[in-house]
Amino acid sequence: MRRDDLHAAETLDSVAKAIGEWTLALMSERDPSFAARLEGDARRLWRGELKNRLDHLAEAVACRCPELLARNVQWSREAFESRGLPLEDLRASLEAMRTVLLEQLPAPIAKTAAELVDAGLARLHAPAAGRADRAANERQEPLAGDDPDVIAARLYLLHMLDREQEKASEIVLDLQSRGRGTVEIYEKVLAPALAEVGRMWHLREASVADEHFSTAGTRLVMAELRQHAHREAPCGRSVLCTAVGGDLHDLGIRMVADVFEFAGWHAECLGADMPAEEVAVALESRVTGRFDLLAVAANTTLGLRPMARLVETVRRSRAGNGIKILVGGLPFRLAPELAEAVGADGVARTASEAVRLADRLLAASPAASPRS
Repeated sequence: MRRDDLHAAETLDSVAKAIGEWTLALMSERDPSFAARLEGDARRLWRGELKNRLDHLAEAVACRCPELLARNVQWSREAFESRGLPLEDLRASLEAMRTVLLEQLPAPIAKTAAELVDAGLARLHAPAAGRADRAANERQEPLAGDDPDVIAARLYLLHMLDREQEKASEIVLDLQSRGRGTVEIYEKVLAPALAEVGRMWHLREASVADEHFSTAGTRLVMAELRQHAHREAPCGRSVLCTAVGGDLHDLGIRMVADVFEFAGWHAECLGADMPAEEVAVALESRVTGRFDLLAVAANTTLGLRPMARLVETVRRSRAGNGIKILVGGLPFRLAPELAEAVGADGVARTASEAVRLADRLLAASPAASPRS
């Protein structure tokens, strides 16, 4: 990330609350019927909507990546449609925000921000393109189709939503007992099921309790699967896995750590929400030798600047100097070029892809040699 882009994003952060209020005021001025609807919880909800939009806009500014804001607008459109809210209000909010940004921010920052809002408006006005994009990024109905893995994932999730964790567990344990690889079960059954419950929560088809139960239950199911997973012989390499600070999702990075372990690596997983400085300390604390690789996840767009700070902090540390860093998560599936923007050595869409890429990176590194 360029310093001037980071400065622009920080400037936007500092005035986001005021920008949101001015946007609401302009929407009310332009449409008295909207002003009349801002009663009770409506104002609070709109403040939250605009805060979320401005947070994503700041990340898009920092990365110079229009897709980040366009995707945020797309998600809002889906939420509006599922709740029966007028899309005209969403369009009006983007147009009012664009006006306020141009009026209130310094010209160079305002121009960049307005161009990114234009990308959001274009996505809002192009529903066919939006559907194609969702399919390309495996976010729309991840459990659609009649593939056997999809059917298994649907049954697994249905049992979780019915609070029948044992039955959900039986589905995947049966697959494993019949010879299905644990990595495939992770990536083709568990991960899509979790993606679907997240989509359902976004559309208000599932509750927060549904999402939390499914996540907690899947953590226990993974522990059962690990007991019987096939493991390759130790390869002498070590990986530290974590999610960036502020990211509260840990199942994805836990899967990554497991898959490295199954491939013969020594894998340590720090879980979610790790401050950059603590990751650097963890790299130095290993008593049996240094880590060969750092694998970091950011599961939302709002993790991009924390990711860049983490990479920079690690690179400056003694143990992190020269270490290979792989990144993954939703933002990097949207725009793989963001890996370069945050300073990483590579990006992987899945855990198994991360292992393959790590092997290639270390094989190509003159300083890399397996450690026992």
